Amino acid sequence: MVTCLTDNRNRTAPDIKNIFEKRGGNMGSPGSVSFLFDFRSTFVVETGGRTEDAMLEATLDAGAEDAEVDGELATVYAAPTDFLAVKAALESAGFTFLSAETGYVPQNRVPVATKDDARRVLALIEALEDNDDVQSVYANYDIPPAWLDELAG
Repeated sequence: MVTCLTDNRNRTAPDIKNIFEKRGGNMGSPGSVSFLFDFRSTFVVETGGRTEDAMLEATLDAGAEDAEVDGELATVYAAPTDFLAVKAALESAGFTFLSAETGYVPQNRVPVATKDDARRVLALIEALEDNDDVQSVYANYDIPPAWLDELAG
């Protein structure tokens, strides 16, 4: 899903459509994939040595809906309307933020079958992000971390 901010829709829509077509994608009508995503508050915080159970308890006490711990980082999800309250509660609990934003989170992830497909997906996203009118690109792909490392290098 691509969000754009423009002063000229007649210029931006064809530009975005062209990016999709040149890189093997298709541009749907506005809102055609929004049902695959949830609009949520998302916070990425350092765990500070807390266990997964301690992280979950602290974030739920702060008003969050869910937390995913991955090593020394945790991604905390909350309702978009609770952004400021949850952020303030997490700050007062001593969490260090790497990011705090509202945005679209995929409901399900789709595995990418081959490295060539992964390369094409990443090239499409990069081309979209390079467009000046594109604010954010949200995707539901699932590329193995080893492939990401290889393709980034």
